Amino acid sequence: MTHVQTIQLKELRPNSGPSEGDDQVELIGSGLATTEQVWFGSEPAEFEEEGDTRLTIWTPPGSGEVDVYVIDQDGNRSNSLRYSYFD
Repeated sequence: MTHVQTIQLKELRPNSGPSEGDDQVELIGSGLATTEQVWFGSEPAEFEEEGDTRLTIWTPPGSGEVDVYVIDQDGNRSNSLRYSYFD
C-alpha cells in the first residue's frame, strides 16, 4: 500500500487584508512542497514555496470573505481556510 501525502492547510497569517491585494501572507500547513496553485476564491495567487510547511503568498485583489486553497502537482485540492478582504 502506498501512502499518498496530502496537503493540509492549518493557518493563514494574517487572515485578512486590503481589497486591492498584493498583501503578503504566510500559509502554514503540511505537504506544501507539492503546491502547483494557490487560490483565493476564484482568483489565483502568486506564491513562493518555503519548504514543506510554509508558503509565502501575495494576495490577488478581492472583496468579502473567500476560501483559500491549494492544488498540488497531481491536481488534488487541499482543505480551505477563510481570508477576509477589507476596504
